[in-house]
Amino acid sequence: MVQINCLIVLDALIFFLRLCCVCSESTIFHDPLEIWISTLRASETRTLLGVQKHSSGKAYTRGFAKSSLGTILFPVVIHSEESATEGADFTRGLLADIYIRGRPAQESYTKFLEYMSGYFCETNDGKHWECCDQSFLTASCEDVPQQAKDVMSLIVDPIQSITLIFLYHWCVEAWQDYRSQPNISTWQELEKYCPNPCHGNPCLGLLGIDDPLACKKFGAYEDEYRCDCDDMHVWNPQRTVCEPKNPCMNKRFPPCVMENTVRCVNTGVNQVRCICKEQFMGLDCSLLRDACLERLNRSMPSGNTRCQIQNGNQCHPILGTDSYSCTCVTNYLSLSVSEDNCLGQRDPCKIRLSGTKYEDQRTDAATGYDLAHLKVDCLNGGECVASGDLMRTACVCPQSPSGEPLFQGQVCEFAVGVWSGWSTPSLCLPRRCGHTRYRWRRRKCLNGTGPQQLIGAGSRSVELTYQQKKQVKFVLPCIGASEEVLPCEELPHCLSVRLPSRIREEILHYESLYLFCYVTLAEIIFSILSWFVFGEPIVKFFYSAN
Repeated sequence: MVQINCLIVLDALIFFLRLCCVCSESTIFHDPLEIWISTLRASETRTLLGVQKHSSGKAYTRGFAKSSLGTILFPVVIHSEESATEGADFTRGLLADIYIRGRPAQESYTKFLEYMSGYFCETNDGKHWECCDQSFLTASCEDVPQQAKDVMSLIVDPIQSITLIFLYHWCVEAWQDYRSQPNISTWQELEKYCPNPCHGNPCLGLLGIDDPLACKKFGAYEDEYRCDCDDMHVWNPQRTVCEPKNPCMNKRFPPCVMENTVRCVNTGVNQVRCICKEQFMGLDCSLLRDACLERLNRSMPSGNTRCQIQNGNQCHPILGTDSYSCTCVTNYLSLSVSEDNCLGQRDPCKIRLSGTKYEDQRTDAATGYDLAHLKVDCLNGGECVASGDLMRTACVCPQSPSGEPLFQGQVCEFAVGVWSGWSTPSLCLPRRCGHTRYRWRRRKCLNGTGPQQLIGAGSRSVELTYQQKKQVKFVLPCIGASEEVLPCEELPHCLSVRLPSRIREEILHYESLYLFCYVTLAEIIFSILSWFVFGEPIVKFFYSAN
């Protein structure tokens, strides 16, 4: 269709370019009128060419498109007697006897041209227009008859369109007559002048074809052909394909595994539904039934749904049956329903290690039961706390009245030492000035904490086991810091004498200081040695001189 429309547009462009290039002897006339008169007078126009031989007809070798009407090559044809639109009388008369059984196509084409020429060359008062007989238009041809104007507005390009318009309508009507009453003469002319929808062998490569080379045409349109389908397919003229008659009857490629299937149901075009036996499942009944995936009664929940596998539980199918079993993780249990499941969710902090009755944690603590946290006890009076989704738990260990933990560990299994009270805070430093004044205090870890000191220290009573009493005889670590720094009230900045930076750097230049010290020490040692060596002679010299 895109190819046909492109060719139509191309032909129109060629026509208008031709109009621009034609030179006229008189400037008062338009080129389309000259082209029309010369086309109607030309002898080449009188000879009918088939679609395959016509310059513009090669685009329709495989048939006319049903959407071609209304284009430049195929103007809209009006058949209604009541139509009063422009050119209605012309089109009705032009196509009235375009095909008559037994009359050759060339003869019909000649009459077609005669009617077109007579209508075109008829003046407004019903006389023959003399300009149609002139080789060159003169000034007297300036007044164009209305009928000629109507024809030129209806058919833009006479060179390309006249023959194709005739072939289009003649081939369509000839095929209609041939289908109702076949005859050799009509068939021969159809072969000579009309398109061949089987051109190029459109059946080759289609699925369900019995003989790819067997194509039968029955019209002039591009989709009016039929391919030879095999026994399991039927030809669909709208889609131009071979469709399966009933996929369930395809013995060569059955859609269902027959030995596993109760019945095959055709639900639509190339669509089936396989009704499987109890032991099988799948679209084609090729799989053993897996109750974890699909139940025999599809309205019932699958095993994966009842076992809640998204929560870590497991579903174990018994293949070939409609049965399964569940393996629930610690936080799930089976409810009292007809089939195995993991639909119930339990609080791990309310599970007793002894007995099967669910009790509140505080009540059980009073009766001496140990409560399990995922099969682990919260020891030493620790309290088990579960998350909102009951998937995570933690033990909250008891604390002293001052808020210090008495036990630590995942289940409060390790005892810790008890801190002494804080000492009296020291004086603030610096004492009289400074913005960052501070003071400190200390406390002592009572490593010798005994059982009696631990019992009753928390918010709830704690009873230690023998092993724990034995443990606390050793040094117990304390949790936290033994010293704490506290802020003091801010005072004004402290005043200090500071040398300029350059002088301070020169004075505090350590290499220079070291050198100065070495030199000074050497001078002292040299002076002492000189005194012991030269002191006495010098003294005697001064005394003798006096």
